[in-house]
Amino acid sequence: MRTNILYSILFLLLLHSFLLCSCGGPDKLLKRADGALAIGEYAEAAALYKKAYTRTSPKDREKRGMVSLKMANAYQRYGNYSRALGGYRNAVRYACKDSLVFLYLADMLRQTGDFKSAAKNYEIYLSYVPGDSLAMQRLYACRQWPSVVE
Repeated sequence: MRTNILYSILFLLLLHSFLLCSCGGPDKLLKRADGALAIGEYAEAAALYKKAYTRTSPKDREKRGMVSLKMANAYQRYGNYSRALGGYRNAVRYACKDSLVFLYLADMLRQTGDFKSAAKNYEIYLSYVPGDSLAMQRLYACRQWPSVVE
C-alpha cells in the first residue's frame, strides 16, 4: 500500500517537473525556432514562431513585430503565402523597424494577385531604399498588370 502511494507521488512529481520544463517562455521558443529555420525546417520554425508570437505580450510591440516578421519569413519559405501575408501585415502593424518588411509584404501581395496594394508597398519600400532596381521592376510590373488583363 505504501509503495503504491510512493510510486504515485513520484509519478506526479515527475509529471509536474516535465510540464514545467516544457512550458518555456517566448525567448526559449524563439531560440528553438531560429535553430529550426537555420537547418531548413521551415514548417517547424513557423509553428514555433507562431507559438512565441501568441505568448508575447501585445504591449511589447517591438518584439511582437520582430517575431511576426520571422514567422512570416518561415511561412514564405515553405510556400504558405496566405499565412506569410498575414505575418507581414502584423509586422507592419506592430511597426517592425526593418524596411524589408514592405518589400516582403509587396511580394506576397503580388503572389496573391493584389497588384494595387503590392504597388503601394513597393513605393513605401522604395522611399526607404530608392535605388533598388528589383523593387522598381516589380513596381512597374504591378502597374502594368491591370492594363494587360483589360
